[in-house]
Amino acid sequence: MATAVMNLAEISQQWELSRKLYVVYSALVHNFALGETCRDLDNPINRADATVLDRIATWFDAVDAKVEVHQIRQLLQATQLSTEENLRLLLKRQLNHKSNSAATRDKVDYLLVQYFAHCAPHDSHHRMMSLEEVADILRPIFGYAHIPAMPYSDAIHKVLSSLDQCKSLNDLLLQGILQQARGVKDGAKEDFLEPAVLIAFTRLNYLMRLGFFRLMHADLHAIRHALHQVEFRSQKTIDCSIAGLSAEEPVAAVRQICHEWKKPFRAAYSAGNNFRQLVLIRAAVENALAQPFELPGARVAEPEQAPSKSMTAEVPVIEAALAASASAGATLAAVAVPVPAVEAPSQQRSPHRVTIGGSKNPALPQDVDSCLELIATQLLTAKQTVSVTHVYLNKAKLLLASWEVSAFIRGGDEVSDALQRAVAARALLAISLACSASGDEIDLSGVLTVCKREAANLNARIDVAKRSKDIDGAVNLAATGKRLQTTIAEAEKR
Repeated sequence: MATAVMNLAEISQQWELSRKLYVVYSALVHNFALGETCRDLDNPINRADATVLDRIATWFDAVDAKVEVHQIRQLLQATQLSTEENLRLLLKRQLNHKSNSAATRDKVDYLLVQYFAHCAPHDSHHRMMSLEEVADILRPIFGYAHIPAMPYSDAIHKVLSSLDQCKSLNDLLLQGILQQARGVKDGAKEDFLEPAVLIAFTRLNYLMRLGFFRLMHADLHAIRHALHQVEFRSQKTIDCSIAGLSAEEPVAAVRQICHEWKKPFRAAYSAGNNFRQLVLIRAAVENALAQPFELPGARVAEPEQAPSKSMTAEVPVIEAALAASASAGATLAAVAVPVPAVEAPSQQRSPHRVTIGGSKNPALPQDVDSCLELIATQLLTAKQTVSVTHVYLNKAKLLLASWEVSAFIRGGDEVSDALQRAVAARALLAISLACSASGDEIDLSGVLTVCKREAANLNARIDVAKRSKDIDGAVNLAATGKRLQTTIAEAEKR
């Protein structure tokens, strides 16, 4: 009788586990046409039959053999299935395979860093998380009683030190840091799935992801700054042919491409192609800025110059580094790098420009986007680790809460984008108030119109977060919205 009770308990547990996993696996099958769904699990009745459970196990194995890591990533990014429980169940299933195949390693690699990012403290992206902290967060996955000794510490430290010295994605490519990280993982060989090894690699992946975002934002800010300078001299187009665009690409179109880089990428990774365009756009924009420019119709004092030697020399080097980085695709898959997804014209948001301060102070932020850029530049440069931060913009000082700092440094999702724009609108209004108090002529009503529009967009985003049950996001958005409304009320009194 005891054996029978135990068997029934085990069977009941297997049914419960299978039904939980089926929510994710059936979605994978539907979304990526991986075959038929499981009829036994489609049936709502649990059967105490070992033969049925064997069929279910066979079905799960068949899906595992077909699904690729980028498909798991796409599903988790596009749905509400990326919960702690689902990630934990997916991880344990992959680990239970005891397979050291490249496909299993890549899935475990990706799922572990996603699980860690989901469960890590809110300030984890502000500091260098220790191995002990990472091990403690991953304890529910591995179930160890004591934190094991961590291997590969010296090799990982070398990779992360090199990453910290990088100032752009081009630096990342030229130094071969992705290949170095991949080399460390490949060196684990048969030990890859050991808990101590996976803990060390999870920390490496997470810090690589933060480093990549830092460099990506640095490139985006450099491009936007160069675009502002190009526009300042009334240049309307840029030769971006090396980046796969036109030889007379409108400045506005280049800026829109940069905006789209905030959206998550959901296709299969090919490391070179993912951020190739961003690296080459920066090279093209900075090269355009370095060339002399005269308004059409003006008398040309010198013959037109050929493309700079530095530009023609740099492109093959970038291309070679991009090609070499293709072998590190799984490393990028683990760090979940975003690349642009272009919106339809009806969805694209036109910039709301309000000039303040006049031509006497061209360094003064001109609109919400330029304020956003300046704030992000300060935070990424300073690498703040405190819960609140002061950002200085012209005559104004802005106090940012921890979740607002996180939105700029971490970014990459719609909540962060909404928080960034709300903070930037608050900054624009704070600058306007400070300039007005100093006696400058400010179009305060125009700035208020822009800020109220951003506040309305933020309220709409709060409703979306509530409907999707993103409680943390809704709370953070509401708190930032209240700060913006307070600043608006203060401005209206004036």
